[in-house]
Amino acid sequence: MKYLATLTIAISAISAGQVSPTSGGRYTFATKYVKGQVFKYNMGVQFTGPQPGNQKLGVVVKVLDVKPNGNKTIQTTTNIAGQKPQVSTITLDKYSKPVDNNFGSFTGSLGLPLSPIKIGEKWSGDVQMAGGVAGGVPIKGKYTFKGFSTINGTKVATIVFDMDMKALFNATGSGTQVVRVSDGQLYSMNMVMNMDIPNPNTKKIAKAKINMSVALTK
Repeated sequence: MKYLATLTIAISAISAGQVSPTSGGRYTFATKYVKGQVFKYNMGVQFTGPQPGNQKLGVVVKVLDVKPNGNKTIQTTTNIAGQKPQVSTITLDKYSKPVDNNFGSFTGSLGLPLSPIKIGEKWSGDVQMAGGVAGGVPIKGKYTFKGFSTINGTKVATIVFDMDMKALFNATGSGTQVVRVSDGQLYSMNMVMNMDIPNPNTKKIAKAKINMSVALTK
């Protein structure tokens, strides 16, 4: 489905980074990448509405370069059964936002809060979705830092979020992401999106719901 490209980009707009304690019970979020690193993710997507179905994707993120100023260049390869792999390259700043503020592919990370935050505090972040069916579409995110836990021996931070992409299919979404404290990589994520999409049979606008999950496998 053509909406898969939109969804994989949208996930990038809700991912956080490395977490470190600072004064006053606050924590800073930053990203940590090493040249040559490879991160692999499995995605599952369930559609309801005029085009119901299930889809599984595999995404590989490779770190091509890391600059002293914190910028990093990554290559993302998205594998969808029956389709040619989609490969893209993007440069992220030290907050893991694209240097041109346009997301064109899944990155596994995103723009972080610019100042230290406490557990329970909220922040907002806006980016643009670039390329494909989503050129120039703004993504507005609202996030809440919920705290820490340990999953299978891995310390993680949990963030809940709401996302507004109403300029594209009137889409809105919400969910929970879990981030590794050690290096800021997305550990897992679950999201529900509601969209208004054209029904291919009637040509009328119909409601659709999309459930998506992401898990880091390596």
